[in-house]
Amino acid sequence: MYTVNWIKSRANTWLDFLTFDLSSAGQSVGVYIIWHVGLAGGPGYVVKVGQGQIWHRLGAHRNDPAILAYRKHGLRVTWVELPENLLDGVECYLGNRLRPLVGDRFPECAPFPLNLPQWAA
Repeated sequence: MYTVNWIKSRANTWLDFLTFDLSSAGQSVGVYIIWHVGLAGGPGYVVKVGQGQIWHRLGAHRNDPAILAYRKHGLRVTWVELPENLLDGVECYLGNRLRPLVGDRFPECAPFPLNLPQWAA
């Protein structure tokens, strides 16, 4: 299994999807996970898994009504920068493993497993 460090804030907390500074992602290309934290201490759910230029993709998702429908549950985001040749396989693995609420089509290729963020493991 490929081991990565999922992005967190400088305070070592998960980033708030709607308020973190998109420019902090720089020109990173990788795979990201958007999730909601759940209600009353209940479990959260993965809302979206995707890939591409992080700041660009997440900026577009901030205007996506299907994702914003979960905002009342507290949306969080993390990503990992990866070589482009791994993006499809990692997105496939995460999509199949985490079953996001938005989006149900992932690249048709061999899944490339990697460690999940701690909350999802």
